Amino acid sequence: MQAVLTLVFGHHGDMGGDGDGFSWSSFISIKTMAAMCLGVGFGGAAFGENGFSIAAAVAGGMVIGLMLAGMFVVLMRGMYGLRSDGTTRLWEAIGHRGTVYLPIPAEDAAAGEIQVCFGGRLVNVPAFTRGPKLSTGTDVLVISVRGDNALEVEKASSEPFQIIN
Repeated sequence: MQAVLTLVFGHHGDMGGDGDGFSWSSFISIKTMAAMCLGVGFGGAAFGENGFSIAAAVAGGMVIGLMLAGMFVVLMRGMYGLRSDGTTRLWEAIGHRGTVYLPIPAEDAAAGEIQVCFGGRLVNVPAFTRGPKLSTGTDVLVISVRGDNALEVEKASSEPFQIIN
């Protein structure tokens, strides 16, 4: 069944969705259908073994199958929501404070390195400054992105620390 669905829908028989809004195709997968069949089979058998009529066993199995498929969809949606592409978007660091990790030479002479928390994680990023040399441990403010993988910083003022969301 999975091989046939893979030929029709692609990617292991999962129709999937693009994640934008509600789509029935995001609920239909071979895994969801297998969970439903498991619930229908075992639920129906359990009802039948406990003296219920065939009609009640079928109805009870269907209810259990739909509940199991629904729980599977909710569980998988939650797990897919945890995924991350791992891309560091340096522009998100603008306005955040960090700490000099490796000294940053004065007047754009070369890159140093800072530790800055943005995007939910602490990262080390190459950094430049247009001002005087910044030594290890200096508090800095990220003012712009430099190229593809570096930041421009300046020494942070002594005003109270504010978190920018």
